[in-house]
Amino acid sequence: QPVHEEAEGLEKELSRVTLAKKTMANRGHSLQVLVELYNLVPENLELSEIRYDVQGKFLLRGSAESMSAVFSFVESLEKSPHFSNVKTRYTTQRKQGSVEVVDFEIDSGLEKKKG
Repeated sequence: QPVHEEAEGLEKELSRVTLAKKTMANRGHSLQVLVELYNLVPENLELSEIRYDVQGKFLLRGSAESMSAVFSFVESLEKSPHFSNVKTRYTTQRKQGSVEVVDFEIDSGLEKKKG
């Protein structure tokens, strides 16, 4: 009986240590994702909304000078190790003054930090 109780206590401690290790390993991951995103956004594209959650869902909304700028950006996201299942949910063209602008929404998954 005493050995069983001690084993249960050790299992609880091990669970707490494991959780603490996972938390520390993922520390700063969101910052790494934002730095990667900053590096991937071209000058002819503007982000108006960035959302992500703990389940790994990631959403971007914005506008660009052309459809090709949006698709090039999507390709860059697909090649990045931080994003998965990148999909363009919509693209719509509109006039802003005398200039054509493309509004878009992209969603993807966030890859968990390895290690």
